[in-house]
Amino acid sequence: MVARIMTSSGGDEPVVFGSENWYLDLDINTPGWIYIYKQKPGTQAPGHWLAYKWQLPESGLWRLGPFTSSDTETEGRHIYWLGFYGNDQWAAVNSSTSHTIYFTYSPAKPAEPPATPPPVEEPGFTAKLYEFFATPLVLGVCFAALLIGLALALIFIWRRRSRLSTEGETPATSSDTMPLAPARAKIALPDGTAIRLPGDNRTIGRADLARALGLDDLTLISRKHFQVKADDEHFYIEDLGSANGTLLNGKDIKGKGPVGLTDGDLIEPASAISLKFHVL
Repeated sequence: MVARIMTSSGGDEPVVFGSENWYLDLDINTPGWIYIYKQKPGTQAPGHWLAYKWQLPESGLWRLGPFTSSDTETEGRHIYWLGFYGNDQWAAVNSSTSHTIYFTYSPAKPAEPPATPPPVEEPGFTAKLYEFFATPLVLGVCFAALLIGLALALIFIWRRRSRLSTEGETPATSSDTMPLAPARAKIALPDGTAIRLPGDNRTIGRADLARALGLDDLTLISRKHFQVKADDEHFYIEDLGSANGTLLNGKDIKGKGPVGLTDGDLIEPASAISLKFHVL
């Protein structure tokens, strides 16, 4: 690091007059922090910090200031101790280990002020954008939006898998499956399809009604909801302990065992769908 005091007098040991402004030029080859401590040599009076841990975020030439002597400044020689910390180490000043700069103060009439220091460069668009998104409020809003997006994605995936799983259940016998024996009766669904009843008994449940019900209503139907039995020419229906019961012509038959069926009877499992029984 190279450091030099800039005043109107110039020279290796410059002179500061009265209340004139002066600057400290620093040439650094790495970002770091500068420490400047002022003291008058040959006295026991304590000095004071002119700069304590000022950050210089870029390498290159820096002009610190302006500085102005106070009204109580003592005339004569003064000393500045400079320390620069960068790259995890203290740097030497002016290629010397003394780390000191001297100047003389005189209360005489100040000379013409030095040239105006270069203006501070305005931060660019990228820096302003980073500063905006680094604020706690914006970070909080972004984090909340991310959590909401993840929650919606998980809900969508769960509902889609549930629907695919339900639709993937294949009824044991449906209207589009060729029965192994002639049907003796059928149960008509509201969408025009039918569940054919070729054997002596048939269990009806969620998989049989999946195509005629929405997802919310389908959850009301038990996996094995009710059973239709045939005994000679007579048919019977029995609720199989379903969670939401079964209505036959408007009456709940849950827990009543087998109940007789006749052509045209209305069956309503869980009151979620209306089915009609027909003898063929």
